[in-house]
Amino acid sequence: MRTRVLLAVVVVSCLLAPTFAEGPEKDKSAGNNEIQKDVEKLIEQLADEDFSVRDKAAKRLLEIGADGLPTLRNALNHSDAEVRRRLEDLVPTIETSAALSPKIVSLTAEKQTLKQIFDELSKQTGYKCEFFNNNQNQQYSFKFEKKPLWQVLDAIGDSTGLTIQQSYQEDVIRLQPQDAQVPYVCYDGPFRTVATGFQLIKNNNFGTLQRSNPTPSRSETLTLNLMVFAEPKTPMLSIGQASISTAYDENKVSMKPDDTDRNNPLASRSYYRNGGYKMFCTQATANLVLPADSSRTVKYIKGNIPVTLITAQKQELLTTEVLKAKGKQFTSGKITMSIENVTENPGGQVAIDMNVTNSDSKNDPNDYTWQNSIYQRLEVQDGEGNKFGHAGCSWGGSGPGQMHLTLRVMPPVGPKAAPAAKLLFQAWTTMQSAVTFEFKDLPLP
Repeated sequence: MRTRVLLAVVVVSCLLAPTFAEGPEKDKSAGNNEIQKDVEKLIEQLADEDFSVRDKAAKRLLEIGADGLPTLRNALNHSDAEVRRRLEDLVPTIETSAALSPKIVSLTAEKQTLKQIFDELSKQTGYKCEFFNNNQNQQYSFKFEKKPLWQVLDAIGDSTGLTIQQSYQEDVIRLQPQDAQVPYVCYDGPFRTVATGFQLIKNNNFGTLQRSNPTPSRSETLTLNLMVFAEPKTPMLSIGQASISTAYDENKVSMKPDDTDRNNPLASRSYYRNGGYKMFCTQATANLVLPADSSRTVKYIKGNIPVTLITAQKQELLTTEVLKAKGKQFTSGKITMSIENVTENPGGQVAIDMNVTNSDSKNDPNDYTWQNSIYQRLEVQDGEGNKFGHAGCSWGGSGPGQMHLTLRVMPPVGPKAAPAAKLLFQAWTTMQSAVTFEFKDLPLP
C-alpha cells in the first residue's frame, strides 16, 4: 500500500534592516524635543472630560508611535487613573507595532561606489553593513524612496551580483559576490523569508509483508527548506511549529495537512524549543500532503511561524569588583546568579563559577533553552569599560530552572591591559509574534 505523501516545510530566521536618513544631530534633537512636548500635551488630554478629546489624543499617540514611547513609559504612573488605564493599553500596542515595522530607507545614489552606498545604509539604519567586491571603484546608481531595507538589499544585490549572507549570532549585514539569484523570496515586516529547495525521501518497506496482500509499504516525505532573516533590531530567541493556512498544487488540489496527518510522528514534530539564544537564523518545520505523484508544482502556499523576539536589550552592571565577587548573588529580572568562585589566572584570564536559576522556568519546567543564552548575556570589562573576550564556557548540573556555569574570559589585546573589574548582564525584553510566508510556483522534485 502507498501512504499519503508528507511535505515538511523547513523555515529559518536571520536578519537585516533599515530606517530614514535624519540629518544633523542638532536637528534630530530639536525634533525629539518637539515630539516630547506634543506627547506630553496629548497625555494630559487623555484625562479630558470630553470623550472625543480623549479618543483623538489616543489616536494621535498611536500615529506618533515609537518616537513617543520614552515619554509614554515615564507617564505610566500618572496621577490620573484614566490616563494610566489608557497608557496601559497604548504602550504595549505601540511597542508591538514598532517591533514589527520594517526599517525604511530613502536613498538616491548617482554613480557612487558600493562603499559610499553601504556607508549611507549604515548611517540610516544604525546597522553595520559589510560587503565584499573585487572592484572597489566600480560605480552604481540607485533610487529608493521609503523602501524596506530587505527589498533595498535584494535590489542592490540583483544589480551588483551580491548575495545576502546568513548571520546567526552576529548582528552584521554581509553581502558577498556570488553567481546566483534568489528567485523565491517574500517579506513580512522586519522579516525576509527565502524558499531554498525541497528534499524528497522515499521508503519502500518489505521486511515483513501481509500474507493476504504481500505488497511492500511505500512512503515518501518531502521537505521544503526556507531561510528567514530578521532585522537586527528584533533578533529571534526561539521559534515554534510552522502552520499552513493554504497550500495547493498546479491542479488546485489541497496540500494542507488534515487532523489525521497531525497524528503522524513526523507531522507532529515540533521545533518550539529550538533556540533559547539570540539568533538571526534558525529552522522549523511545517507539513504538507502531496496529493499525487504527478504533482510538479506547489502553485501557492501560505503559512506562519510563531516566534519569540527580543525587542529590547539593556546592559545592567552587576558589580565593579568581579574579582571579589565570590559568595555574592546578583539578580536581573527572573535570572539569579550566585557566584561560587572567581579565579584570575596568569595573563589576566578569569574564570567565574556560578549557579544560575531562572524563576520564570516554573511555568514550563521542561524548557531548558534559556540556558543556551546565558553566556551571550554575560560580559566582563576592565575599569575603563574595555571588553574582555570570551575564552569558552561550560555548564552542567542542569535541571528545571537551574544550571551551573563556568565562564572564562581573556583581557583585550594591548599594552594597557587592565585587570577585570566589571561584570555585566544583558536584560532582554521579549514578545510573541509570527512570521508569515507566502510563495507561488515552487517546483517539486
